[in-house]
Order: sequence, then structure tokens, then C-alpha cells
Amino acid sequence: MSGTPKEIYAFDKFTLDVSERILSRDSERIPLPEKAFDTLCALVRHVGRLVSKDELLSEVWAGTIVEENNLDKNISLLRQVLGERSGQGKFIETVRGHGYRFVADVVPADRVLEVGTELVPEIANTNPNTPASVQSGAKIGPRAKTALGFGLLIAVAAAVALIIWRQTSLPAASRSMPSIAVLPFKPLVLKDRNEALELGMAETLISKLSRSENVRVRPFSSVRRYIDLDQDSV
Repeated sequence: MSGTPKEIYAFDKFTLDVSERILSRDSERIPLPEKAFDTLCALVRHVGRLVSKDELLSEVWAGTIVEENNLDKNISLLRQVLGERSGQGKFIETVRGHGYRFVADVVPADRVLEVGTELVPEIANTNPNTPASVQSGAKIGPRAKTALGFGLLIAVAAAVALIIWRQTSLPAASRSMPSIAVLPFKPLVLKDRNEALELGMAETLISKLSRSENVRVRPFSSVRRYIDLDQDSV
């Protein structure tokens, strides 16, 4: 067993395993998009302290310029996943004009391990307060993971090919920085749809591509409205 200490926190009925990037409720894993998970980690690490929006943007989107609206949407998603009712503020308190504060009682890693909290649950979500879009299709089998992995690789390859083609096909005088938009992923099997996973994969790819200095990537807030399967993306 590795001697590396785990970064684990427990609050209410939830366990947050930062090291393994797992959020679970009563031993049932809850999927979260990458940046929403990072936002929750930042708030829990600073439990009880007011964390400004600028501080959260700097910590979650380090080295990347993003709109403040991205943070607001992550906070809204976290409230839904944690089961907060409108205006309740059971976990995340909003200090208008300043930032956010995580107000739930948090148990640190050593005490979590002492009580033997289950840290590697099966992927499922039965929280009645969690949005249906997060609950739907939360259980992902090996074949689905493989298909999603291939889909992500194909999307990256297509994006890179498009960039190279645009740069090499235009005359030098008319070349300019290309702009691309990564739309939410769509399921191959409709009955297994998981909107949280579709948005999370798109956000992850946008974050990765945004690090390039040779392409302008549209922000996540500009493409999340294309989640409707019947919508004409063109």
C-alpha cells in the first residue's frame, strides 16, 4: 500500500476524495464535471472562510482566462448535486459582491479514515434532490468508457487536423488565428444518456485546447446551450 497521504473530507452524508477525484453520498458515487469538482475542492479546503470569485477563478482555472459566468454555473450545479434548496445555503453560502463560503461541518482525512468511510463505491446516484440529468445514465460500464475514450480521441484528432488544415491551406498573408467550438458530446445510445458527462467531457476538452497559443477556443458558456439533441448545431 502506498504511503502517500490521501486528501479526503467528509461533510453531512458526503465524502470527498480529492486524491481519487470521487464525490460520494452514502457510499454512492456522484459524477461531476472536472471544473465543478475542482470548485468544490477549493471551497472545502477553505471551509468556513470567504473565498473571493477572483481567488476561485485563479485556483480552478489556473493560467486560463475565463468568464465569471463559468464559476456561477459551477456553483449552481454544486448546489443541485448537494441537494440544496433555493435560498437554503446549507453547504455553500453566497456573499453577494464578494464570493462564496463553504459552511457545512467538514471532517478532515485522518478522522474520515478512522471511522472507516467507504471511499470507492459503485457508480450510482439515488439522491432525490439531484437533477435527473445528473442521475440519468450515471452507471457507466467498461464498454461505455471505452467508447467515450475513443470518441474523445477522435474529437481531439479532428480538432488538431482542422487547425493544421486551416493554417496550411490559406495564403500566408491571409492567415489568422483559427477559432473552434467544442460542442457538448452526444450519446450513441439515447437511453444511456448522461448530460453531466456530455458537458463535462466538452468542458475538459475546451480547457485542454485553450492552452494552445495557435487557436482561439470558444468558452464553455458559449456552447453549453447546444445540449439539446434535436438542436441544429450548424
